[in-house]
Amino acid sequence: MKTLLLAGLLAAAGAAHGQEYYIDLHKEPLEVPGRTVAVESVVDGRRSPQIGVMSHGGQARPATIFFREGAATELTAFMQARLPARPTDYPVVLCLRQLQLTEMLSDGASQQTPPWQSDTDLAFDVYAHQPDGYRFVQRVAGHWGGSSYQSALYFSTRLARLLGYCLGQVAQADWAGAAQQPARTLAQLATDAPTPLPAAQAAAAILREAPRRGLYRSFAQFVANQPDTTLAFRLDTVADDRPSRYQARQVARWWWAWWHVARVRPVVGAGRGAVPPGIWGFCDGQQLFIEQEDKFYPLNRYNDFFTFVREAAYNMQYQAYLSQKPAQRLSQNPMLTTPVPGGEPLTLALDPRTGEVGSFPGLRPRREDTAYVYLYRPPQARNLNAMRVLVNGRETARLYPGGYCRLTCLHPVLPLRLSLEGVGPPDGPAQMLLPNPAQPLYLEITPLAAGNRYWRWVPKAQGQAALQALVVRQSAAR
Repeated sequence: MKTLLLAGLLAAAGAAHGQEYYIDLHKEPLEVPGRTVAVESVVDGRRSPQIGVMSHGGQARPATIFFREGAATELTAFMQARLPARPTDYPVVLCLRQLQLTEMLSDGASQQTPPWQSDTDLAFDVYAHQPDGYRFVQRVAGHWGGSSYQSALYFSTRLARLLGYCLGQVAQADWAGAAQQPARTLAQLATDAPTPLPAAQAAAAILREAPRRGLYRSFAQFVANQPDTTLAFRLDTVADDRPSRYQARQVARWWWAWWHVARVRPVVGAGRGAVPPGIWGFCDGQQLFIEQEDKFYPLNRYNDFFTFVREAAYNMQYQAYLSQKPAQRLSQNPMLTTPVPGGEPLTLALDPRTGEVGSFPGLRPRREDTAYVYLYRPPQARNLNAMRVLVNGRETARLYPGGYCRLTCLHPVLPLRLSLEGVGPPDGPAQMLLPNPAQPLYLEITPLAAGNRYWRWVPKAQGQAALQALVVRQSAAR
């Protein structure tokens, strides 16, 4: 009896901890259009050997995805076997920054819709092997997303195709410019945080110039910072439809983060107006927006790419779970069977080189650094009462007219919910964002709110000048 009880406990523990799934590339081909490099080795610059999570079995039990011999060992062997070195190739070492494979049940799966949704994100730093060490050349990245009936069967195939896609990006590398980078030893590559070459930084005008007001008809217009300025538009605040999509207890868990987060859209014409058809995004002169499923989300700079926060799609399977009889629900392990309801904040990344949108930080390696956000109130504000600054629902500071504060965000990965109390609606306006470690952000609380614009992001030079003026004013008052 004791033996049976112990076996049952071990089986339950195994189910709770999930299973393991191993990627196998040895049967996959590798095609690299215009190949110019020979891969000497792959270095793993990640902090964990895990490369993803997949649903497994009829109970949708989570299984952790690994390489059996480790990512660096198996990727090195695979590329050397498929891409033998040629005399004209540049010898390189690849530092793996991101490898994420994910499989989950699709939202609203039916007989016509494949039930499994898969996402694969891959990012490398490419280093040229030179006599005095290894010099950074460029970053390469790729993303694949789609649905199928047996997505796990194609993990290896998709990963091999992404490897070929990433290596193909090196065909136009600036090898002469790589000589300007500092030399590193092989042991230093895993923890290196290289700076992109000037030529790579200059590739996208949207990364170098202040955004211009207008409508982006395509991703190419966005990258070139050349919006359509011939059509005049205005911002329209959209009524929130989230409460009708979620039950009360769901709101308390997921939807609270979106409370008073303004939703805007560009409209043209008289009256209520209409959104121009077929636009990729727009800029109001300061803030960039990207269109996703007929909604527009603020787009923010993060190092050399962009991020935005949107709500995850509503999961129809969650409603099916709630409609089950209570006894049937209680007989299941909620940690293994309860689907996520949807609507939770989801951070996505936009690659300005390819236009790919994928999970953050999947499209780009994330720098381990600290981000800063400065908030300030101009002294000419009419409201003399203090405004409470809340970060993720917790009070961080109180600002009077002429006051300022700095928010410190250590290693930002999850979206930040920033809200004010003492202005606007009863609970104050709010917004979701991911701070940029490469450059501080400056948020001005407008002294005279127009419509629902209680605050605005300002350029770095303007924010620094405003803060300096506030410091001088406070010093003179003493």
